[in-house]
Amino acid sequence: MKILFCLFLIIFFTNFMSINIFIEENNYDYIFSLVSFVEKDQIQREKIKVFTGSNNIQNSIIRAYYKHQIDPKLICSVISVESRFDSLAVSMVGAKGLMQVMESTAYLMQKQNLISENFDLFSVQDNIDIGTAVLKHELGKFSLRAALAAYNCGHYGGKMWATNRSLLPKETQEYPLKVLSYYRM
Repeated sequence: MKILFCLFLIIFFTNFMSINIFIEENNYDYIFSLVSFVEKDQIQREKIKVFTGSNNIQNSIIRAYYKHQIDPKLICSVISVESRFDSLAVSMVGAKGLMQVMESTAYLMQKQNLISENFDLFSVQDNIDIGTAVLKHELGKFSLRAALAAYNCGHYGGKMWATNRSLLPKETQEYPLKVLSYYRM
C-alpha cells in the first residue's frame, strides 16, 4: 500500500495527470481515477473500472505511461477491448496476453530497440510495455482512430483508415470506436 501511495504522490506532482488507485473490498475490483489538468484551474475527472486480481497490471500501466507517454486510460481501454484484462488470453490468430500482441510485432519492436531483448508475451509487464510501444509507434504516424486501426490489423490498417476504410475488415472498422467508447467513459 505504501508503494501505491508513493506512486500516487510522484504522479500527482507531474504536469500531465494524476492517478488515484482505489482498491475496493474484494481483491478483484480496482478503480483508476484519472485526473487530467485541462487548463490551469480547470480539472476534468474521469473514471474507469478495471477488473483484475493483481496490482501488477496497474504498476505495469503506470510504468508504460512513464516510458512511452501514452495516456493510462487509453492503455486500459485497449486492454479492455483486446483481452478484458485476461493476461493469458490467446486469439485465434495467435495474439497473446493483455494487449493481444503478436510474436512478429514484438520482434519488430525489439529490432527497432523499442523494447528489451528478452520478453514473454504472457508477462503482464512485458505485454503492456510492448503493446504500449506499438501504440506509441502508430500514434507517431497516424491520428488516434487510424493508429487504433493500425494497432488492430497492422500498419496497413492505419494507412487504409486514412484512404479507404471500407476495404478494411469489419472488425478493424469497428475497433477504434470500441476502444474510444471505453476511453471516453
